[in-house]
Amino acid sequence: MKPLLSMPFLLAAAVALAVPPAQGETLSDSLKVADCEFIIRYKSRKLDVLRQMITLRAVSETKTEQGNSKGAAGYRAYHLEFCYEGDYIRSRVFLRVDFKNAKDQRLHTIWMLPDERHMNESGDRPLSLERKSRYFAISLENVPLLLLDDVAEIAIEDNRNP
Repeated sequence: MKPLLSMPFLLAAAVALAVPPAQGETLSDSLKVADCEFIIRYKSRKLDVLRQMITLRAVSETKTEQGNSKGAAGYRAYHLEFCYEGDYIRSRVFLRVDFKNAKDQRLHTIWMLPDERHMNESGDRPLSLERKSRYFAISLENVPLLLLDDVAEIAIEDNRNP
């Protein structure tokens, strides 16, 4: 019986890992799971979305009890990531994220706490450019993935209580 990790197997694996993305493919293209075309609104106003996609990201959690660490876990979760130009999505309260169909019917709702937001904006830009690109990621951990086939719009609203 041949050992599984024979020299030809190791060489083929090394070549497969060393091959860069296809020419012309961006880093985000090689990391995405799927493109999407949702209408995204914040406070009822349609955002000027430049790009959006579903990604599979690493997530880590640390459980604490009365200030003492009880353990840590790492896993992967799907996220809706989008880049837009416009006002910063700011809230010191909960964000309600509604997933709606083409008839404007709410199909599903998730809540985001302030520390669960993944938000960033482009760095220093020339003063001649008034608007900044902003980046936002929404964890889809508690969203049935098949539901996304019926979603046409995602509405993000400030809310005091979940």
